[in-house]
Amino acid sequence: MFKFWDHHGILGINARNLLYIKPLNKKAQIQFADDKMRTKQFLSARGINTARLLGKITNETELLKFNWDSLPSDFVLKPNAGYGGEGIWVISNRENGGWVTVKGDFISQEEMIEHVTDILDGRYSIAGNPDVVFFEQRLVSHPDMRALSQFGLPDIRVIVYNMVPVMAMVRVPTRESHGKANIHVGGLGLGVDLSKGEITHMVHYNKIIDEHPDFGRLKGIKIPFWEEVLLSATQIQQMITLGYLAVDIVIDADMGPTLLEINARAGLAVQVANLAPLRDRLDRVSGVKVTSAEKGVRMAQDLFGNKIERSIQALSGKKVIGMEEPVTLNLKHGTTTVTARMNPTMNKNYLNAKLFKKIAHDPNDEKLTLGYTLSGERGKTVFYPLDMEEGSYEVLLGKKALTNFFLDVSRTAQQKKIPSVEDSRSKTAKKTPKRADFRIEIDNRLVELDKQLGLVSHIRPLNADQEKEKFFADESYEPKFEYKPAPEDLVKIKGELQAIRLDLNNPTERLLDAKRRELIQKCDVLEVIGDDQHFPRQSELYFAVPHEDLIKEAEKALKKLQKKNTTKTLLSSEDAGEQMRTFLKDQGIRNWQVKIKEGIISRCVIGKNNRLLIKGGEHFTQWDVDKLIAHEIETHIYCTENGKLQPLQILHRGTAHYLKTQEGLAVYNQSLVVDGGTDDALLGFMAVYWARENGFRETFNKLLKYKDEESAWKLAIKVKRGLSDTSTPGAFMKNALYWWGYQEVAQFINDGGDYKDLFIGKFELVQLELIKNIEGIVPAKFLPRKIPNS
Repeated sequence: MFKFWDHHGILGINARNLLYIKPLNKKAQIQFADDKMRTKQFLSARGINTARLLGKITNETELLKFNWDSLPSDFVLKPNAGYGGEGIWVISNRENGGWVTVKGDFISQEEMIEHVTDILDGRYSIAGNPDVVFFEQRLVSHPDMRALSQFGLPDIRVIVYNMVPVMAMVRVPTRESHGKANIHVGGLGLGVDLSKGEITHMVHYNKIIDEHPDFGRLKGIKIPFWEEVLLSATQIQQMITLGYLAVDIVIDADMGPTLLEINARAGLAVQVANLAPLRDRLDRVSGVKVTSAEKGVRMAQDLFGNKIERSIQALSGKKVIGMEEPVTLNLKHGTTTVTARMNPTMNKNYLNAKLFKKIAHDPNDEKLTLGYTLSGERGKTVFYPLDMEEGSYEVLLGKKALTNFFLDVSRTAQQKKIPSVEDSRSKTAKKTPKRADFRIEIDNRLVELDKQLGLVSHIRPLNADQEKEKFFADESYEPKFEYKPAPEDLVKIKGELQAIRLDLNNPTERLLDAKRRELIQKCDVLEVIGDDQHFPRQSELYFAVPHEDLIKEAEKALKKLQKKNTTKTLLSSEDAGEQMRTFLKDQGIRNWQVKIKEGIISRCVIGKNNRLLIKGGEHFTQWDVDKLIAHEIETHIYCTENGKLQPLQILHRGTAHYLKTQEGLAVYNQSLVVDGGTDDALLGFMAVYWARENGFRETFNKLLKYKDEESAWKLAIKVKRGLSDTSTPGAFMKNALYWWGYQEVAQFINDGGDYKDLFIGKFELVQLELIKNIEGIVPAKFLPRKIPNS
């Protein structure tokens, strides 16, 4: 048993408990560490930065007497003996006798009291024992840490043993984790080079990934105050006298490195995030006499700084290579060395079509079998031709060719510099173009690629009319949908997107990089349309999944929703279209056309080439027309036209994940002009929720409580499209964004946000401050008739 540990160096839970926690962490010390308030008060008195304690509740009597007005407008509520981030509420503002969380959820005082009661009863405590609630200052991420996450507060976990910080990782909240940094709920674990404080690797659900799932590359980003972080963690161990512990630190905007909490039973994901076995590092400092915290930090940086690669190779026998490496190809008459790009998600290997043609034995060859050498390792595989971007790389290697390697996505090619998009965009340029010109080119290219990735057109069932007849003829029938194939050049587009290099310290390039990453995710969705096993997951990754609190709010709102009588019709499609033409003309917008089109699913939708499409043969009430004008014209068309005035094309096409804010704003504008303007958005949200757990028929039946058969059928298609066999659970998540986005837009406006800013272009709300820092942004020209709070 011990020989296994010695050989592999990987620290498991049993070994951690037996070798480190049991002999080094006494029971009394562990209990002291579990008491968050006591440890913070103890350490604060000794010069360690901690969040300020605002108040506490220790029992039901104190709860009844507690003065809620004594709390500031923003704070954090925590269980004293909690674990895994459970039970923590982060409050951003006070509103209407209650509070609003950083996620935008409203918490009434009754709900707050109920949650406190649960904590007091021990619901979130480590041992299930009665607990204490405390309120503390809400920490705000330092500006230099905001490149890591826009969805919550990143924290740094440092493992300290024998007064040496042996390993560290940054835990980063994501869109999927709903602002929590915990890895088990979708947060990221980022490995850190101890000597430099530089990000090395990223882990998502224990899998190494190349890029942040929300907004791109983080490799190479440096953590501010890194020396202070390590020193503070080591000093804390010295003061607490736990032999083995994890220290969680955040970089606060005002205080710098600030203690979040300490953990005497630290998890072991840190070694996955660093691609390095923890046991080896612990063994190397075991028994060494460390006389000061400063010496412990220096020792850590000398021993473990940038030594990850050697540990991996010793552990696994696999070599570590970068995402771009030189590869030598064995040809009929000699060899040639070219640059290869690694893509472990592909099944096939590709050669640049020009190189393929040059070395092929026969001009009609469709594939070539070649020997090759990669990082000293020889192999043989089949290559297929593929058109690749000029000057980027000549070879794409897929997962089979990479079986014997670990990928370090922060490394670049060793033989020659890999040309970036900026380098390769013009062979004839004698001088490097200005960076501003590069940004314009990337902006233009991303818009062009976005146009090629027509998700809506590919996800529209080709046989919807035939399946509709079967569905209504047989009460047990579940539709079987067919789709047109994914774009033929999807691999090429994805490869081009992955090759683009952008500077995340520049606001314009950060915005462009987020769009680049979103388009890669869109490629992933297009690849699996009709794949009932993989499509639901890719849809959820692309659009995100609403958090449970939002679903509960929607369920409450649904109880008040009444079924509308849609039998009384007043206007034809032509009548509705004429009203919309007149409205556009009156607003001075003459470059848009209103067209009647058969065969579309939605009653009204924005089409290509500045066309507003209305489904032929439909009937509309005046309520419908007023709502559609507010939604399609006063939101989507206005934002598109305003976006054209901005320095970036993606602001009229749509930045990364813009749909939630854009559709939420449209629903908000509906609510200003018609009664019940949010009802359809709410029902669409719930339809997605039902479709995730049910087949088409059950989703349809639930919708019948609120819609007529025709409307229920159309909405069921919207949330079940993308699946072939619609009897299986899973949803196309887009319709969840309307009501979800409405909640976020309403919260933004209620918090005093400038409504007019939302019309600058088409973007996600969290990107607003970033966009306002981009040079050349101008105020919106077109604004709706009704402006709230004016």
